[in-house]
This record gives sequence, structure tokens and C-alpha cells, in this order.
Amino acid sequence: FGATHLINGAEDDSNEKILEITKGIGVDYSIEAAGFSRTIEIAFQSVRKEGGLCVFASHPAYNEKIKIDPFDLICGKQIRGSWGGESKPDRDIPQLVQLYLDGKLPIEKLITHRFSLDEINQALDYMENRKATRSLIEISN
Repeated sequence: FGATHLINGAEDDSNEKILEITKGIGVDYSIEAAGFSRTIEIAFQSVRKEGGLCVFASHPAYNEKIKIDPFDLICGKQIRGSWGGESKPDRDIPQLVQLYLDGKLPIEKLITHRFSLDEINQALDYMENRKATRSLIEISN
């Protein structure tokens, strides 16, 4: 999907690696979707000054707060929340389907595991234990 680098936050300091890759600048955009306050903070720290934008499309646990340095806001970093990815299904789904049909959106590359409907408990176990990124439940007669 166009990614040029992979950073494993469990093994490396994500922002240190991002600064190394971007020669000390930071990224133009970061999207956080894990739903943890710490990962939102890391995503915000990763964006560049003077216009970098962090969007968090997640929701941390109730009453959890994020901590950001106000100076980063003065320097032009931006942060924005998104509810449901700001999607409009009536508009977006037909566009995404057409991109897929045109071969421009290879969503099959996102699927890491396939399960039959009879294996749904195993699929849920894989998801809960982070053994699968995206699973497909195949329903057939």
C-alpha cells in the first residue's frame, strides 16, 4: 500500500526511528487507531512542527487522558479526533467497491487469516490475543 518503512514499537522507540527516517523533521500526518492514550501521545509527538497533523481514530478507556506539550501546539503541530473515520457509508462504500473492482485497492492484502463460520470462536480468540490483524469469516452453504 505504499509504505516504505516498518517500525515495531515493541522493539524500538517509534519517534526516535521516525526522526531518523525523516532526518529530524517528523511526519506530515500520523493516524492513531490503537485506542491507547500512550499511542495517541506517540502519534502526536511524531508529527512535524509547522503543520503536521495527528488524527486519532480511536477512543481510549473511559476517563483516560492524553498528555501533550502545549508548546508543540504553538509550534504548529495539530491534533484532531475522528469518530468512525469520518466516513459516510452511502458515499464511501460505492467508491471503495469501485476502486477494488478497478484493481486500485487490493484489500485482499490486508487479510491475514480466513475462517469458516464454524471456526468463529477461533477467529475471536485470534483477534483477542492479537494473533491476527484482519480476519475474514467465510460464510457459505
